[in-house]
Amino acid sequence: DRDPVALMEFLDTADCGDFGPGLLANASEPDAFGYKDDVLVNNHWPRVGDPKISDLEHETWLLAMGDSAAGPGDSYNLRVVDAILDNPAHRNHADFCIPLIVPRCFVVDIW
Repeated sequence: DRDPVALMEFLDTADCGDFGPGLLANASEPDAFGYKDDVLVNNHWPRVGDPKISDLEHETWLLAMGDSAAGPGDSYNLRVVDAILDNPAHRNHADFCIPLIVPRCFVVDIW
């Protein structure tokens, strides 16, 4: 759909996890990740023990049982990575690479 009004409505309601509505983007180029799975893990890495999520098999609680300081490459967090990749809510979230030119005043570095 090329309707700009529909796009703005989507951006006002699209859930970007803990960050609220809007657009989630990466500062890195696609080749910095290597594979789409790496992009998905990067974009959906959970916070530890999200109280809004009750499913104990969700990646947020698996991370609480793993090593949150170690990151996705650590063997303690393999179940977290698998849960992210198996989560149907994350499917197709890395199918396209769309370059964005954004004024610096609109960019927020969450780290």
